[in-house]
Amino acid sequence: MKIALVTPWYGEFAGGAEVLARNIAEHLSKSGWTAEVLTTCSKSPFNSWWNDYYKPGQYTINSVVVKRFPLNKNTQYRYHAINQLLISGCQISTAEELEYLKGSIGSDDLVSFVEKNKSEYIFFLIPYLYGLIYWTYKAAQDRCILIPCLHDEPQAYFSTTKEMMKSSKIFFNSPEEMTLAQKIYDIKNKDFVISGCGVDLPKEYDPEKFRKKYHINHPYLLYAGRKDVGKDIIELINFFSKYKSEINDNMQLVFIGSGDSALIPDEDYFIDLGFVNEEDKFNAYSGAIATCLLSKNESFSFVIMESWGVSTPVIVSDDCPVTKGHCIRSNGGLPIRNSDEFCEAIHYLKENPMVRARLGSNGRNYVLNNFVWSEVIRKYETVLKTRDAKKNENPN
Repeated sequence: MKIALVTPWYGEFAGGAEVLARNIAEHLSKSGWTAEVLTTCSKSPFNSWWNDYYKPGQYTINSVVVKRFPLNKNTQYRYHAINQLLISGCQISTAEELEYLKGSIGSDDLVSFVEKNKSEYIFFLIPYLYGLIYWTYKAAQDRCILIPCLHDEPQAYFSTTKEMMKSSKIFFNSPEEMTLAQKIYDIKNKDFVISGCGVDLPKEYDPEKFRKKYHINHPYLLYAGRKDVGKDIIELINFFSKYKSEINDNMQLVFIGSGDSALIPDEDYFIDLGFVNEEDKFNAYSGAIATCLLSKNESFSFVIMESWGVSTPVIVSDDCPVTKGHCIRSNGGLPIRNSDEFCEAIHYLKENPMVRARLGSNGRNYVLNNFVWSEVIRKYETVLKTRDAKKNENPN
């Protein structure tokens, strides 16, 4: 039996779902499974969803076979029109949902491949909200396992999403993600797997090396990841601006990662370093007073796990069930509700280094005890071996 990870983007882009797909494929391959990736020729969510960036064909990336299929062309008009309705808070019909999915990123060639070869594969579909995922599900419903990366957003309430959630085997990244699915779709008795995600941590890291390389000479908070309004980065910027207006200190807010740099203000206490390599990323985590992630829509969050992995505490939004849940279970971070609590959290961590160290240590233990790849892949293998055994019992 072959495994195929179906995902819209694969390669350079480092979004959470894409990192998860890449790691699942690579770790299943290392464990002896034949794991491939089926994806489109789009480069990333920030590039065109309707014009090929890569050439169609078969590639090998980190020993994983990656098959790229051409994008559907000239469907963006229906997507943008209906997406504007969603942004405006309008309810849309089932017919409009289907139009939205047909206009979203997709590849009829990929779906055709799935339909023709479905007896050879088990398909992991990640994440849930794109047309590519729905039409792949429709082509091989009884061969699909969904890794939804579910958020509380308009697409989660589509009838098409409910259809997938009610009939697919599902791997959730956190208990809170599962709870959200049970609430929306009334599927309390469904057989779920809370697999979590594995986190790759460095063997060593050096905060002073980061400071020296990037000329960071003052205490700093860190934002790591995509600079995007959907990550509530504007709220973080506003909260930190309030802190600076009230507290006359030399604290800075450092940003690392891709995305829209135009979102970052010009004040000298905001520092945008853009994309950095893995070594610099973990060195940056290790030197921070705390890592800040105020995003309210997360299904796991590699960012806070990586921060905890080098014993740095986190500040998260009290309105995000997933990251708040991680903080409660680990006692490794501070959920905040507003700008006043954000300012208090910074002051508390800055003035109490022993508390900061204890929170960071708690977070690291939480990651090591729950999110090593060997344990995560064991959960995947248990389901795959069960399905394989059933297939052997019923070959027809």
